[in-house]
Amino acid sequence: MMLVLPYQAQLAWVRAFWLAMALWAGLVVGLALPGGPGRRVLAAVVAAVLVGGVPLVRLPEARRLYRLWVRASRLYARLARFALLALCYGIVLVAGAAGSALRLRRPVPGESLWEVRRTLSTDAYRSQYEAAGSSAVGHRWGAILSWAGQSGNAWALALVPFLLLAAALDTEESAPYPVGIYTLF
Repeated sequence: MMLVLPYQAQLAWVRAFWLAMALWAGLVVGLALPGGPGRRVLAAVVAAVLVGGVPLVRLPEARRLYRLWVRASRLYARLARFALLALCYGIVLVAGAAGSALRLRRPVPGESLWEVRRTLSTDAYRSQYEAAGSSAVGHRWGAILSWAGQSGNAWALALVPFLLLAAALDTEESAPYPVGIYTLF
């Protein structure tokens, strides 16, 4: 999921952008203007009509301003994503320093940090063909909650909202072909 607009300034995108800007302009003017409710409503409607009419009257300038907004929003999304990921790394470092079950240390010379684990059940693996399985496959949050509780890494749940925001702020365009397919050329 992306929160930024596409850079291609198609007419529908430009009009939708200016419609949203018109609604915001009307709301801001209506709330910020001193006076009675009648005066505020009238000023809000006038502001919304004026801003909403920009793509109808001056389409090239409306496209230019749309592209400028897209560039600014992509820059903001990259910076916000960088800050969120830095925050997530900070949480991991603090959790490691506080003594979490996640081992974040160098091995003693001649020793290994390898821990023998049992094999996961077949229900823990996602099927490429969406085969039916247990509830851990269908419910991502249940699997994350159970892992955090069983492994002693409940602190990792604090990362989930930040990682969701970072995923939403992803500015990369999706690939023109489906990801995860194997093709021989």
